[in-house]
Order: sequence, then structure tokens, then C-alpha cells
Amino acid sequence: MPEDLDDHRWFGSSVAVSGDKFAVGYPRQPNGGGVYTFTKVDGDWQLEDVLNPEEDVPGAQIGYNLEYDGRMIFAGAPYHEQGELTDGAAYVFTNDEGEWHEDLIIKSEDLKEEFNFGFTISLNGDYAAISDGYYNEEHYLLSVNMYEHVNEEWELTQTIDEHDDDNWFGREIALTNDMLLVSAYEAVYGYRKIDDRWQEFETDITYDYPQIKIDNIAMDGRWVIIGDKSAEVDTISPGAAYIYDISE
Repeated sequence: MPEDLDDHRWFGSSVAVSGDKFAVGYPRQPNGGGVYTFTKVDGDWQLEDVLNPEEDVPGAQIGYNLEYDGRMIFAGAPYHEQGELTDGAAYVFTNDEGEWHEDLIIKSEDLKEEFNFGFTISLNGDYAAISDGYYNEEHYLLSVNMYEHVNEEWELTQTIDEHDDDNWFGREIALTNDMLLVSAYEAVYGYRKIDDRWQEFETDITYDYPQIKIDNIAMDGRWVIIGDKSAEVDTISPGAAYIYDISE
């Protein structure tokens, strides 16, 4: 752990790994948060760089979540403010010839009061999925925004919000080149990329809510792992992980 960290900065609140490199978020830095990057040198893990926003954005919580593919880091900042609104953002840092720099800031095109764009992120090659959300009078509504890397730019290609009446739709997302999984409190929704559109399909991933609640979801194309930190076993709640085979 770096020796220069102050108290309650949430170092380690998010992590991402790519080969012999990894990144760690520390979203509660006074300047708005950021990311530590590490690399393996001669068998030892060494600090590579500390990525901070070019302009201070106190309270933005950059690094609240992370995705890392070796060259690019997506760092969610769901409490980023624009004017008087909390709109959220996703910071993209790029490594060019060994040097990290802030490449761009992705923001929602649909601002709402207390909007948390960048709540969750999933990155796979030239595709990225970024969720956003806000409270209405009943519960927290989220949608998932799909981006594609085209001509060195990240272009919004689709917003998936047909299930935004399902509490916490988009709380966790997992993305491969042609498949997207989106979790909500009571379901897991699947999407496949067909003719340049993400189209829904039935995942056959079923579970008994509220006995099972999804806290994390991961996918490699065949296996889907769902984490539930509060799962009950007998009379205690040690948590659990559930494994699904979606190739069948």
C-alpha cells in the first residue's frame, strides 16, 4: 500500500487487472479522487503512476469503480458535479508509450438532478457499458449506456432503459464482445449484439429474491458468477457465490 495515503480515502474501493499491471481506485481524495497504477518489475509489484484529474473536482469520487484493459483505464465518478447538478462522469486515462494522461471525460447527454452517471462500468475491447441512475419517488432507477470506440472517439450507440422500472436495473453489468448482462434486484437481463444493436434475450438465470441479492456479476462468455455478500446459510449470513453455465 502506498505510504502517502491519508485517512479514509477509500484506497482499494475498486481494483482492475490486466496482465502484469493493475489499477486501484482511491475515490475520496480531496481533489476528486483518482487511480494508482502498478506494474511488475523483476518479480516485484511497483508503483507505476498516480492518475489525478487535470482539474480538481472535489467530491466526484473518481475511481469509485474501474475497468482496465492494459492501455486504457475507465474510472467512474458518479458524484461529479456540473453546475448545480450531480451528473456523474467516467474519466478515461490512456497510456501512450509508457506515459499516462487524461484522455477524455464521458458525461451523460441527459442530465437530471442527483444523476449518477458512471455508477458501474464494464469495458471489453472497443465496447464499454456505463450505467447511470437517479432516485424517483419510489426507488433508484438506472439505465445502461453502450459506447463504441470509433476513430479514437467513444461514441454513444444505444441506451438500454426498457427495464428501468425494475429497482436497481444496471447496478452490476458484465460485458464481452457480443454479450451484455445487466443485473437488477429481481432479475438478470441478457443482451446480444445483433446488426449493430444490443437486443435482449432470456438468460435462464433465475434466483429467489430477496433470498438472493446480486452484489457483483462476472462473465467470460460461458460462465456467469453472481456474488451475494448477504446470502444466508442456516442462521448466519456469510455470503455466497452462484455459478451459472449460459452455454447450455
